[in-house]
Amino acid sequence: FHRTISVDEIYTIIEEVIRQNREEVVKYSKQVIKKEINPQLQVDGWVNGIKYRLGFFNLTIGQLYPLLD
Repeated sequence: FHRTISVDEIYTIIEEVIRQNREEVVKYSKQVIKKEINPQLQVDGWVNGIKYRLGFFNLTIGQLYPLLD
């Protein structure tokens, strides 16, 4: 991340990555609630030409970072 990124920008990135992976995130959430799967999930999404990885653990966001080529 660049040093001047705001909390609002991070929130927007998270929101967009979740939107791009909505079906997978909903499926993961339901399975974790039912304790059917490992509680970890990573999804990737593009925001403003940058690819990001968003990681969940037990339905909580635990990581967000840009992927470098």
